[in-house]
Amino acid sequence: MAVQRGLTEAHAGSELTALAPIMAVEGRTMDEGSHQLLMQLLQKSITLADALDAIIRRRSGIAETAPPAD
Repeated sequence: MAVQRGLTEAHAGSELTALAPIMAVEGRTMDEGSHQLLMQLLQKSITLADALDAIIRRRSGIAETAPPAD
């Protein structure tokens, strides 16, 4: 079975750039912490559970930054 790899940093960045017009139409913005988490998810350097934990911690005031990539 082949191991599925995440996107390269450049490809992940282009995916996020493609979301910008959609977010703009909805009147949304993405803060730096959310940007970093999404980049890490796209690159598969963190799991969805790690990202959710980071979001919950950040919203609870427990942590201000994304978890480090492995």
